[in-house]
Order: sequence, then structure tokens, then C-alpha cells
Amino acid sequence: MAIPDYQACMLPLLKLIGSGDLFSMRSVAESLANEFELTQEERLEQLPSGRAKLFYNRVAWAKFYLKRADFLEAPKYGHIQITKKGQQILSEGISTLNSKYLDVISAEDSLTGNLANEQKQEVVGSGKSPQEVLEIANESIRAELSQELLETVLSCSPAFFEHLVIDLLLKMGYG
Repeated sequence: MAIPDYQACMLPLLKLIGSGDLFSMRSVAESLANEFELTQEERLEQLPSGRAKLFYNRVAWAKFYLKRADFLEAPKYGHIQITKKGQQILSEGISTLNSKYLDVISAEDSLTGNLANEQKQEVVGSGKSPQEVLEIANESIRAELSQELLETVLSCSPAFFEHLVIDLLLKMGYG
């Protein structure tokens, strides 16, 4: 099975903590990984930056949005607990919980800005967490910049290239 996106983690996460007890994020992520029947390789898969595990990151983003919707709270660092609003949503027997549903709930509670909603729709439509979207965008910008820089250097004269190499070596502390 492929690693689920953060929206697919929302409802199982809320159901898992539905008892009202205090749960550690580590135990929640492990239970959800078992529920989604993730392989060991999928559990260990890293974000493109290599700074965090992909599945744990997606569970954390699901937690972020559920917390923002006031469905859960974090009374202690690294721990979560369902709120009365979260228990009410579970008691209604909802079958899907995603960002669009949370937007409807949020719109009922308060007004939101159009620009933020447009940006959020781009992230929601991609199925990736906001951090993944940022890392992919960063990689794309770096690759584009590298290609542009290479093309610029290649279009210059050999004398310019020699001066560029000397300047680079001096800036790196050689010389």
C-alpha cells in the first residue's frame, strides 16, 4: 500500500484518540502505520530533505489541521487528546474527514481570507503536505537556478571563466 496523504490520516487519527485519553504522537503514528499496513520500507521513507520520516510528517500535518479545527489539543509536548468538538464530530458518524470538510467547519466558526484559501487549495489538490510542497518547490528552484547559472557561465569567454574560477577559489579561502 502506498503511504497515505495527510488528509487520509485525519479520520483514523481522530478515531484512534476518540477515547479521550492522552496519546503520544509516537504511539499514534505507530498505530496508524499498523492500521494502514505500511511496510518497514514505507515507515522508514524520508522526506526529500532527509530530515524526517514521510509518514510521521503526514501524521503531524493531519494533527496540525485537526488541532486548528479544534478537534484535538496538545496539552503536553508530543502528546494529543481529543476535544469535545472532536468527540461530537465522531459521534455524528462522518465517513470522510479532509481539508474541505475542515474549511466548512472553519467557515462556520469564522471568516477566512481568499488568498490563504487559494494557496491551501493548491496544497490540498496535490495530496502532499505543505512541507513536502515547499521542499519540492525549493528543489525545483535550485535545479532551475543551477541550470541558468551553468548556461550563463558557458556563454561567457574563456578569460571570464578563468577569473571566475580564481575568484571562487579565493572566496573559498584558497590562495
